[in-house]
Amino acid sequence: MATSTIMWLDKANKTAEFEPVGTHPDYRRLGLGRAMLLHGMHLAREAGAYHMTVA
Repeated sequence: MATSTIMWLDKANKTAEFEPVGTHPDYRRLGLGRAMLLHGMHLAREAGAYHMTVA
């Protein structure tokens, strides 16, 4: 596994939190973490979230 995160979606408050976020040292600086977060943010937006937090 190169990168991972857990996304918490709070539909009542229309927020999403990504925590923890990590990328294996051998795969850093390749844009994988960013791509994963952007994909997750698109999914959260489709589910109704308007505020995202990355921790």
